[in-house]
Amino acid sequence: NNDFDLEQTIFNIEFQMNRGHLKQYNINTIDDLLCNAKNLFQSAMDDIRLLDIDSVSNERLINNKYQAATHKLWEEIKSEYDLKDFLQIDFPLERLKRKISVYDENKFEYEYIALIRKAYINNLTLDSENLKELYFKAKESLKKTTTQKELKKDYIEVDIIDETTNKKENFRLFPDGSLIKPLRTETVANLSDYELLVYLDKTSEKQYLTTRDNHIYQVAYKEAQKRNLLLNISTKEAMKF
Repeated sequence: NNDFDLEQTIFNIEFQMNRGHLKQYNINTIDDLLCNAKNLFQSAMDDIRLLDIDSVSNERLINNKYQAATHKLWEEIKSEYDLKDFLQIDFPLERLKRKISVYDENKFEYEYIALIRKAYINNLTLDSENLKELYFKAKESLKKTTTQKELKKDYIEVDIIDETTNKKENFRLFPDGSLIKPLRTETVANLSDYELLVYLDKTSEKQYLTTRDNHIYQVAYKEAQKRNLLLNISTKEAMKF
């Protein structure tokens, strides 16, 4: 008790409360604090007590001192404290109940749809094949205790050159020896007009190979159309050129 002496005059009792503690009682402003000053003081007097050591045996005082009664002087200080400079709230303080957050199928569906929408808004190319690959990658990551940075580096970038065509393609070599061709996507909204037209020309050559290739082409085409980069002419007019 820091050399507390019952015979001496008590002139000051202080309690320090941080914002986190005050927010538990929905006290968020200075006005809230001043209006609840008396309630907060009395609540603190209950949380921190001056024990009457004569109310229990020495053995009980050593093993379980919290069973001792509160000293009468402490109770008197608690009841006599008042603050007349500010209007006090008479209702007792009640801690706010913590909101229990449960992550369920509904929340997952909401976040999943929001993420897909974000991808489409930013003109990222997505299809079932890509999403399926991400699904297995996420599932596989549960078996590892690695950081995101380490997950990104669990493969080596390698270039394979075709002997006949001399065409170079990029692959990813994984620890198990498998080679996987990465799915390359372009955020077409970030391309310049010239880069977009070049990209559109390249994707048009592959648009009929797979559903994904067609989707990539359609995204680029719509972006070019939105920028008025395409000639809007009929088939008959095109035949005249």
